[in-house]
Formats: sequence, structure tokens, C-alpha cells
Amino acid sequence: MARSRRLILSSPSEVRRLLCDGHRYGEWVTGNRQVLAADPHWPEVGARLADEAGSNRGARA
Repeated sequence: MARSRRLILSSPSEVRRLLCDGHRYGEWVTGNRQVLAADPHWPEVGARLADEAGSNRGARA
């Protein structure tokens, strides 16, 4: 498994808020093209998240 390190200049509560927002899943998970749907109670047990695998490399805004 590859490992990398990154300095995060955010508070733990800001990081937790990002990780708990299912619609932002692709911002921190490699290989995710887009989130199609996320249960409002993500990431609680039983919550579902539908995503599309792939790469955003080369994508244009």
C-alpha cells in the first residue's frame, strides 16, 4: 500500500466536518470521480454512499 503525508492546516473539528460530509467524499478518497448520492446521516453505521469510480485527471471545469 502506498503511503503519503500531508500537513493539514485545519482544526480537528474542521477535518471531522469534511469527513462527515458524504458529498465531499471524492475530495479525500483517491479513485472517486463523483458522489452520486449520500445519506444525510453519513458516516453512521448503515448509512449509504453511492459514488462513481474513476479519475478526475484531465477534467475541465
